[in-house]
Amino acid sequence: MLMKKSTILAVGSMLLLPGMMSATDFNMSKSQFKTAAPKREALNSATTAETRTVTDLIWQAPEGKNLKLDRSGITFPLSGAPFWYDNSPANMVICDNGDVYLQAVFFSYAESTYIVGHQEGNKITFDLPQTVVDVDYGGGYTLTLNATLGQFDEASSNFVAVNSELAAEAGLPEVENKIVMTVDENGVYTYDSGLKIEDGVLTVNNGDLTLCMCYADNGYWAGPAEVNMTMKPFEGKLVTPPAALETEPMGMTYNGTGHIIEVGFAGDEVYFKGVVADYPDSWIKGTVNGEVVNIPSTQYLGENFRYACFAYYASAYFDKETGLMTYLDSADFSYDAETKTFKAPENVVGLFNGAYDYVHFIEEYENMMIRPQVADPAITLNAPFDINYNDEGYYPFVEFSYSTLNKEGYMLNPENLYYVMYVDGEEYTFYADEYNTPEDMTYVPVLYNDYFNFISENGKVQVFLSFEAPETLGFKLCYAEVSEDGKLNVISESEMGMYVTTSVDSVIDDMKSAAEPVYYDIMGRRVTHPAKGDLLIERCGNNARKIIF
Repeated sequence: MLMKKSTILAVGSMLLLPGMMSATDFNMSKSQFKTAAPKREALNSATTAETRTVTDLIWQAPEGKNLKLDRSGITFPLSGAPFWYDNSPANMVICDNGDVYLQAVFFSYAESTYIVGHQEGNKITFDLPQTVVDVDYGGGYTLTLNATLGQFDEASSNFVAVNSELAAEAGLPEVENKIVMTVDENGVYTYDSGLKIEDGVLTVNNGDLTLCMCYADNGYWAGPAEVNMTMKPFEGKLVTPPAALETEPMGMTYNGTGHIIEVGFAGDEVYFKGVVADYPDSWIKGTVNGEVVNIPSTQYLGENFRYACFAYYASAYFDKETGLMTYLDSADFSYDAETKTFKAPENVVGLFNGAYDYVHFIEEYENMMIRPQVADPAITLNAPFDINYNDEGYYPFVEFSYSTLNKEGYMLNPENLYYVMYVDGEEYTFYADEYNTPEDMTYVPVLYNDYFNFISENGKVQVFLSFEAPETLGFKLCYAEVSEDGKLNVISESEMGMYVTTSVDSVIDDMKSAAEPVYYDIMGRRVTHPAKGDLLIERCGNNARKIIF
């Protein structure tokens, strides 16, 4: 699901927010936040302006009181529906002279620059416009974006920068270009555009004002816009283990793969370090009670700027019939003290979660088990699986999944795992001049990732190919070690995982029946308003392709 708790639909000048659900009522279908969540993202367009209203970019705030705030609100991009969000990090610096610096004022945009205002009493006034993006691409092309008040122009159904030529042409009156944020006695900061919201309906009328990102040269709305925002002191605290805690490495397995974590006991408490691989130094803890270990949800891991959220470990019940996950306050893992083995209950999954107390997951861990590693696990490899090929578009690609577990379910070191591709039965070499690799590669490390031709993440590999229409594609997984003289010594190989390519027509039919396309740049960041000439990954349902827009 793209939206958190609600969906907002545009109808003429009315924006509908149906069915705002409480966190306890909110269930999420088993689709990953990783490919659907709103993210801070870079705009992909440039202007050739000769005259621009520009202020200096503020990349770093002066010394002052640093506040970490938990932000929520309603925002909307230039294209697509507005959405409600919460659990998003915000940084503010309060200076002794009353100046206030707010970083990344626009929720759905990645830029980390600040805008500055001044506080008097319980009000902070930000005089606008203030430049938040100023990029010179060379050749006379620049991209300069301002934080400014935008006025709604009913004729064009768009916002335009106040006091701009566009606003004058639309007959909109001149207004004072500023926003005011209030702060209460509890340290909660609020901005409200004043746009009318009643019974889940947001109404926008001609001339209505809200904070917008607009092009500096002409006042066009570049998106996003902020309808309102509330920022309260963030209260999350990282789990801190005892100073003298002794730990041992254990293998955490899930989804047919896994990674190594550290586990330590202190009385009836057990501490796990690195359960979420993106946070290798963060801990979660549980309480041992006989043959059960209770692991609470909502254990804070750290900020995640890629997904514009605070990250937590949590558990959820997964209903395999409906595909829905229900948030759990805690989960009781079975514990075998003799073998030091922890197992999640049936139908309970661990979550790398992007919400405080409801399901909005970035990664999920099915069949989660934690146990000591054997000293020398048998090098018995499982064949690559879920192999798919797509030759629609400019760049055909193949993707497959692999397991870092041996056939007995023990962890193998992923740094020793490689794959070999077979095209029409013949071993294939990825040549450096074709694939921009450091060297010619026949044995490719499963962890090799250039975010362009080779994408490897969470046990899945995607490779964009320089050829089309093979009859068959096959993959073998190999375990190998590099000798002192730099040679690769292959110790074991898996069986072949095969795929017989489908016709282009069937791929096109599949894509036509899939969902509306969603676009990502080559770094995996969602692009809500692609520009002509952009190199993008287009995903429709389960199909994806690399395109030039």
